[in-house]
Amino acid sequence: MKAIILFIASFSYTVLAAQNLVGKCSAIKTGTLYLVNRSNETTDSVAIKNGRFSFTHKLREPSLFKLRSPALKDDLYLVLDNKQLAIEIDSDGEVKYRSNNVLNVDFQKIYKDFLAFQQEIIKRSPAVDSLDNDSLLAVRRRIYDGYIQKITDFVIQKSSELSSALVLFEIIQLSKLLPPDELKKRFELLSGKVKDSQYGQKIGAYLKKELSLRAGNLAPDFEFVDLENKEHILSEYKGKYVLLHFWASWCGPCRGENKKLPALLSSLASLPLTIIHISWDSDKEAWLKAIKADNLEGYKHVLNVKASKSDVFRNYQISGIPDTVLIGPDGHIVQNDIKWEELEKHVK
Repeated sequence: MKAIILFIASFSYTVLAAQNLVGKCSAIKTGTLYLVNRSNETTDSVAIKNGRFSFTHKLREPSLFKLRSPALKDDLYLVLDNKQLAIEIDSDGEVKYRSNNVLNVDFQKIYKDFLAFQQEIIKRSPAVDSLDNDSLLAVRRRIYDGYIQKITDFVIQKSSELSSALVLFEIIQLSKLLPPDELKKRFELLSGKVKDSQYGQKIGAYLKKELSLRAGNLAPDFEFVDLENKEHILSEYKGKYVLLHFWASWCGPCRGENKKLPALLSSLASLPLTIIHISWDSDKEAWLKAIKADNLEGYKHVLNVKASKSDVFRNYQISGIPDTVLIGPDGHIVQNDIKWEELEKHVK
């Protein structure tokens, strides 16, 4: 099983556009609360007076926001619609709902399950020095399959309600929990009205783009800097096969696959092939140490620049590692997720 990359911190929010959010805050009598819309960096604020606060917004349709305050134990995600939602924040920063809406109730349940799923996966991450831990990976697969089935059941049950698109977009799409073709299967379960919602339209636009990253389609070009600080662009390798190898030093399955490569060097050396290793590491020292330990010196290496125009992982929609993309001499994708030992069959 691949190491699942969870893009946890990048929830997106719709445009602030009338919902009243009212509340009490026993811990703080005065201060400021913030309601954040991350999609356009819009933040609204309101003063806490005598332990009470209220927000008033006009929404085109229900949307997800984040409430931020020193009074809260953690940032609070809320689905707001045009009915009043009332909360009370106790002295421990915990939130109680005095009035709620169905969409928020549904989302809070799914989001709670999502956080629990994250923790279960993280607890069972294979150690780098335990490369052959099949039983641990099997447990991770069962946890992942169980969570995805729970989401699928929810989407089927709520297919005519906005909450289905909200969950698919905010949790599944943005966290890259499913590849585009599997997300598309769930998206097709939604009613026409839900597909036309703001969240449905976002999913549709995403799928249109990402499903183009298939065999036969043009590979997205990108710039990168190698270990010697030399600048390159993917298209400069046109006329040769290029294998993009996505990995990380902390990824046990990746390091296990890396160990296979030295034994294949003699056969790969005769192929018209350039291999570019693209790492998800944030620790440069650990990355360089792993390159040396796995005998990957002599190849082109790229330390991925996250959340930038050069973020190759996002541009190629890599949701788990290790992963590979083989690009042909004409710049079109030949195959995704190809194994080292299969290269000779495809590179001629």
